[in-house]
This record gives sequence, structure tokens and C-alpha cells, in this order.
Amino acid sequence: MELYKAVIHELVKEPGRDGSPAVPASIIEADSLLDSTNEPTVKLIESIQSLYGTKGNASSQGTFDFSGAYAFPGQFNDYIDSSGEDEDFLEMTMSAMNNLLREASGENFATGGYIVFAYYSQNGDEFVLGAMVKKRDGITLKDLVPETVQEVDLSKLHQAVKVNLSRYLQVMEAQESDEELAHSAYLSFISPKANKAASGYFISAFGCSDAIPAKTLTENVIEAVRNFFSDNEALEPYSGQAYDSVVSYLDSTLKKDDKTCVLEEVNHLVNALIPVELSEEFTDTFASYANDDPYYIPERFYTNSTAVTKAKKVSVKGLDGAWSLNVEKRVLGTTINDDVQFVNQGAQSYLTIRNLSDEIREKLLSALRDRE
Repeated sequence: MELYKAVIHELVKEPGRDGSPAVPASIIEADSLLDSTNEPTVKLIESIQSLYGTKGNASSQGTFDFSGAYAFPGQFNDYIDSSGEDEDFLEMTMSAMNNLLREASGENFATGGYIVFAYYSQNGDEFVLGAMVKKRDGITLKDLVPETVQEVDLSKLHQAVKVNLSRYLQVMEAQESDEELAHSAYLSFISPKANKAASGYFISAFGCSDAIPAKTLTENVIEAVRNFFSDNEALEPYSGQAYDSVVSYLDSTLKKDDKTCVLEEVNHLVNALIPVELSEEFTDTFASYANDDPYYIPERFYTNSTAVTKAKKVSVKGLDGAWSLNVEKRVLGTTINDDVQFVNQGAQSYLTIRNLSDEIREKLLSALRDRE
């Protein structure tokens, strides 16, 4: 990671008591940017960045809401259109702080903390980050400048927003030509599951909006499970079983009232398929794998029934519609052990269907007698 710019402001806000008016918030703003070569500063940004997508910090992917309901998307765009000087970055972060002040003041149980902003590059992409760090998390500041950063208790980020600046620019350009990329996500945000009413002000202040459709997320989680196994040579033999398991799980979520897929539940499913001798290397690594590029699976999402049906079944028709086959993919294979065996011999390819029930056999025999 290469850090270009960073600054820390403070949002001062004490929680109110149930039934009492919201406690007013205030902000303490830094006068200038931090030294981007300062070791504690770099360590702090690296600590926050390294937690993105890890277990307990799964992010949701989205875009800015440019509908006019939120101020920050326009303020961020103004920064992008600026010369990019230190004062431009500082002005953008101060605008964000004013948005936070306004949103937090209306939330009775919202609490403040240090708001860390950073502009950096990693793995060829550039990012702009805004994250809240609570005072108790092991960071020592003097005049909003980090002096020491211990093994900071950042095991759970309280709230954070990260913009993939490289992708943001691509999407903005694509919107002018109405390309498919114009609808891609370019930011991620983390907000704690507990007390979302109090924490939602952070996301609102930055004007974040969910962007990835449920159908895409459902397809992505299936693809993520399959690739997690097939891309690791030691796990590859279990790829087919993993595919069947995740599809079965997704199918079961459609029977729930909320029809929600939970990433942690998929993580447990994956763990159960990992052999004991490989557990130390791979256990509990799937959640971060799936939450990252290119899958962007959030902590939970609405399961799309169309995507599940497509993953479960394959439907084919013969010439002129003389016959059709609708079969679940879990029973389709290429060996004599599969209920539906496909033998690929070019133009002479054929299917063998095994384990027919008495009822099916009788129907077929009856149809043959009718032809005689």
C-alpha cells in the first residue's frame, strides 16, 4: 500500500437516553493533512484496510446516490474534478464531517469517534477511505496526529466507506456512453449489524446506496463457492460437492420468511466440506474471499429464485420439440454412478437415465403398448 494523503477529524457525540432528545454533536477538524510517511499514520491506515472483507467486517457494495438527496456524492465529484492538491482533499473531508454532524445530531443513540480519511493505492487501484475509529481502540493521538498505534483492537470496524477511485472514474466515463459498466459498484461500506438505526447516519452522510441486484449476488455466491474449491488444487476434488451444497442451501433459504442468504452460513457450509488435514489452511477463509473482488458478497442478501432454479436444473429440447428433459444438475454426470449419465461422443452422444421408479417404468411401458 502506498499512502498519498491522510487526515483525522473527530466527531464528538454522546448517546442519549431512551425517550430523551438527541444529544447535540460537534466536530473537531484538523487544520492540515498528516505526514503520509509518518509510521503510526501508515500503520493505522494499513490496519483499517487489512480488515476490509474479513470475518465480522463484511462490506456491502454500492454506488453514490446522485439523486440530490445527499450532499457528499457531489462534494466527492468536486474533489475529483479539482487539481487534487492537499487543500482540495482537506476541503472534501471537512464537507464529509459537516454531513456527519448533521446526520448524527438527529440520532439519539449515535456515538462519535475519530474519523480517518485516506487516499492511497493498492494492487494497481487507487482508493479513498473514510472510517470511524473509537477512542478505546488502541490509537494514541495528539492534536489529531497519531503518535502510537498498538495492535489496535480494530477486530470490528465500527463504520467505514471506501471508494475504488479507479473504478469510479471508469463508471463515470461509461455512463456517458451508456455502457454496461455504468451500473457497476465502485464503493463499499461497513456498518455494524447491531443498532443499525444509530449507525445508519454514517452511510447516509456519505450518500451510499446498494447497487448489486439480488440475482447477481445469488449467481456470484454460487460462483464464489465453486471457484474457491476449484482454484485450490488440494480442494478441487470437492468442487462438485461444494456446488451442490451451496445450491441446496440457497434453495432452502427460499422457504424462509425473509428469503435471505447469510454469508456466515455459507462460510460454515464451506468449512464442513474442507478435509481435516486442510482445515488449518482454509477454515474460515471463504467469507473474506467471497466478500472481495469480483464477487462482492455482503453479509446477507435476498436470494433470487430465478438464479437458484437456473443453478439447480438444466432444461433441453430435442429437434422439433419431439422430446424435452428437465433435470437437476446434481444428478447429471458422466459416469455409470450418476442417475443421468451423459456420454459425449460427438454426433453419437447419448443419455442414460437410471434408478427409475416403478411408476415411471409403468408409464413408459404403457406408452410403448399404445404404439403397438
